[in-house]
Amino acid sequence: MIDNKNIPHELNTPPEVLAPAGDTESFYAAINAGADAVYLGLSDFNARIKAENFTKENIGEIVKYAHVYGVKVYVTVNILISDSEKDEFISVIKACTDASVDAFIIQDLGMAVLIKSLFPAAVLHASTQAGVSNLEGAKVFENLGFTRVVLARETKLEDIKAIKENTNLEIEYFVQGALCVSYSGNCYMSSLKCGMSGNRGKCRQLCRLNYTAFNNNGDKNSIKTPIKSGHLLSTNDLCLIKSLKTLYEAGVTSFKIEGRLKRPAYVAKAVSVYKKAITKNLTSDEADNEIKGLSKIFSRGKYNETAYLYDNDNIIDVINQTHNGEKIGTVVKKEKFKTLFRLTLSVSSPINQNDGLKFFRILNNTLTEVASIGAGNVNKNGNFTEIFTTSGNIKEGDSVYKTSDSKYESSVLFEKRRIPLEVKADFYSGNLPVLTLESGNFTVTLTGEEPLEKAKNSPLTEDELKAKFKLTDTPFYLKNLTLNTDGVFIRSAILNELRRNSVSLLIGKITFRPVQKYDLSAKFPYQGITRKENVKFALITENELDLFLSRDDKKEYTVVFQPTCYAETVLDRFINKIKANGFSQYFLYLPVLLTGKEIAKTNDLLSFSDGKIKTGIVANNYYGFRYLKKRPTIAGIGLNAYNSYTVATLYNFGFDYVIKSIESRENLKETYSYCGNPPLMTFAHCPYKVAAGSKCDKCLYDGKLCYSDDKRNVYKIRRYKVNYCYFELIAENDPITIIDGEDFIDLRK
Repeated sequence: MIDNKNIPHELNTPPEVLAPAGDTESFYAAINAGADAVYLGLSDFNARIKAENFTKENIGEIVKYAHVYGVKVYVTVNILISDSEKDEFISVIKACTDASVDAFIIQDLGMAVLIKSLFPAAVLHASTQAGVSNLEGAKVFENLGFTRVVLARETKLEDIKAIKENTNLEIEYFVQGALCVSYSGNCYMSSLKCGMSGNRGKCRQLCRLNYTAFNNNGDKNSIKTPIKSGHLLSTNDLCLIKSLKTLYEAGVTSFKIEGRLKRPAYVAKAVSVYKKAITKNLTSDEADNEIKGLSKIFSRGKYNETAYLYDNDNIIDVINQTHNGEKIGTVVKKEKFKTLFRLTLSVSSPINQNDGLKFFRILNNTLTEVASIGAGNVNKNGNFTEIFTTSGNIKEGDSVYKTSDSKYESSVLFEKRRIPLEVKADFYSGNLPVLTLESGNFTVTLTGEEPLEKAKNSPLTEDELKAKFKLTDTPFYLKNLTLNTDGVFIRSAILNELRRNSVSLLIGKITFRPVQKYDLSAKFPYQGITRKENVKFALITENELDLFLSRDDKKEYTVVFQPTCYAETVLDRFINKIKANGFSQYFLYLPVLLTGKEIAKTNDLLSFSDGKIKTGIVANNYYGFRYLKKRPTIAGIGLNAYNSYTVATLYNFGFDYVIKSIESRENLKETYSYCGNPPLMTFAHCPYKVAAGSKCDKCLYDGKLCYSDDKRNVYKIRRYKVNYCYFELIAENDPITIIDGEDFIDLRK
């Protein structure tokens, strides 16, 4: 999909293919398939705790192996860290630094500052969990010394271009794999409903459950009249193979593949597909064929081929929430066979031993999985295939899907990756043997210890030397060998030792990295920060304004206003009302997610507001840092102030008030506490389109849409609008009220 002849960027450098490695098998699969870099986590402090991961003890060996092939290793420490975990966290960073990892992918702001304090040479990449989707947010991390930003999947194409044109940051972007339905870093549903935080690597994936949509008309029977049921929060997987050239020309330098919980075959196939797409000018049909091969290993159905780069309604798949494979036939006959059941199948694709199969049936107008098995003994019976199972749930007429193809998966796993090696042997009688090895930009020369003797009978030939120069247990293959000699004899033991030592010397040279200096006794730069004052805030929309103004205690609070529509008319009415009630200041609540154009609109709104009343802001994303020291500022819950290091950093940057993370259980005395029913998720897609068939030109939004799960938990859909519409998921019938004090009260309905 990318014609390298037309790549407009410096040095004609192709983009990096960045592969996931959740275990050692996937790591080697990625290397062998041709990955340019891998990202992985250690046992703790990464967003895929359920993966096998790596350890402080083996990370050095892993990094060295990758570096032999010129493959970079990025370590994910992309979760929020508590104060009590700081020492162990730093020990992980130290082990990785000693192992010469190439970069750390990090979410936690305070921990990033701490790393830079102790490990000044550390290379930092801002995780997608940091929620950067615009230029203003990217600048914050560039100023902190980060070299790369992993953009949020919701980032618009024009904002990618703006980041590329106005910063020196490398841009990493997810092109393949699972897509979180909530804005990354601001999904609190698993945490607040189950005590298992996605920001701590323990997401329960509640977005993949079944939900029912209904209109809440204020009566108890509303929930009994569903509009739509299905996996209403389950997103299609990304597959941007047809958008690679567009992304590259916009400034993306690293194409990232999601999948640290996927099988090695998936990792290998995904890497090879994207390497092929980059190096060859694939036609649309060729790209489709590559995608089909990838889908054999894992697919949730139809792919999302453009992410949020443009307006895109192909975000949610209400039918498929997991890998169901490819339909290959039906069950023709089922009969009892000893303690098993014999199934006779009519299939379009052969079934082999160890293949994965699923069986589906239409129940209540929904395609429903009834059984999942691994194929054991497989018999061909004419045009039919017979398999055996212990499952009694399968019936005649059920559809058969193949979820894994053992032969195909074996075929996509590449042989060990080999590096071309050029060898020159200068073997002259009376002289010490000299062996020169060259691979890429690296050359080593090794001299033996014993002078060579003239051969009495059969002198060493070039072909004989090639045969004896065995590289089986090395990363290399012999591309070329030149023997310069006057007819000598060399003992095999001497030759083997010379070969082994020279190869070892070459590997050492290829993998050498300067020792990074660090000082674990260095002080955190931001010390002695304390709360300014005791003050209380009340967060409202225009819908709660009149009720708030009727309160006897209203003057005890500073008003924080989140318009449901960010427009001058809405702001004007609000300002006039609060001024009439004696208020001389308020804070404008900024959304978690804004595009660059929406930030410009927000700037205009603030200028409008400044002409009428003193106006502060609540920042829920890093783009809000642009207002620091220019007006009163509050660090909102969206900035995830989880530990004292982040709190101190936010105050040092210039925030006047910092709201404690709604997930933190730390005793952060310098913060202000949140009280209320917080958004569990923030969406960039429209639930009204998913559930009610709404169109932008015929919008059906009425504020009544709710989702309920199988446990009859009800969630309200709340919208705010800037240029685009964004939505929040709120617990309705069982509000999640966080009572950690009453400094910042959320009164939004």
